[in-house]
Amino acid sequence: MRPNPRALSQKRRADMQSIEILQSVFRWIHVVAGILWIGLLYFFNFVNGPFAATMDGDTKKKVVPQLMPRSLFWFRWGALWTWATGVILLMLVFYHGGALFAGATQNWTLPTFVMLAVTFFGVFIYDAIMKT
Repeated sequence: MRPNPRALSQKRRADMQSIEILQSVFRWIHVVAGILWIGLLYFFNFVNGPFAATMDGDTKKKVVPQLMPRSLFWFRWGALWTWATGVILLMLVFYHGGALFAGATQNWTLPTFVMLAVTFFGVFIYDAIMKT
């Protein structure tokens, strides 16, 4: 028994709408987390650094233990959520959206493999170079 084409198209439309909703949600989370992350980065570089240089030893002992763990907590989570939602968006837009497989014929050439190898093994190569 063949499925009804109209039912398939309605299901496909519903799937596309749900993917669009997911893209919107993750895009907004990505933007807000990115603003939080970069805002705290500017805070550390342009506000906290110069201000910490002007404090005396007793003031630093009181302010730094209160301020830094809280701000680093939000900085860490802002960076994580920005990165994670960015990866999820890439998957939703390019993989599930079909843009990754847009070409009917995909040629896997040597430059493609070199690019993939550098992407995945570059972190380990960089780490090995920096440890020497």
